[in-house]
Amino acid sequence: MGGLANGQFTGDVRRFQDAMSMPWFKCAPEGLLEDFVGLSDTECRVYMTILCRIYIEGGPVRDDPDYWAPKLGLTIREWRACRKNIVKRGRLRALDIELVPHLTNLDAEGQLAGYASIVAKRRRAAGASLNARGLKARKHLKLVED
Repeated sequence: MGGLANGQFTGDVRRFQDAMSMPWFKCAPEGLLEDFVGLSDTECRVYMTILCRIYIEGGPVRDDPDYWAPKLGLTIREWRACRKNIVKRGRLRALDIELVPHLTNLDAEGQLAGYASIVAKRRRAAGASLNARGLKARKHLKLVED
């Protein structure tokens, strides 16, 4: 398992990539509204966009002003100011993965890890079921051939 150490990500960079991105995520209205307190309208929009992208990507997203600013209709300066305030207020966490800056949200990572675990269990169960069916089918074919 990976984690954060001094702002550096440790562990498998692609730990969530094995699981599909989540088709939806839990959104507790009270918690979300609390997250919006102290943020401007623009910062709320930036926060929600990045949060959704974290769920779509299945983990931390690159912290690239050249990507985010135009996507959000902001200048680089506005992007940096929004990002700084959102990180300062603890809504997002800045970290480095293999020396590349990324943004993440700890609650989202927790949900993604839980989702990855469910997907892995279902895959194992499906594989075991297919193996069992395959053995039964082979035994049946052998009896018919005899």
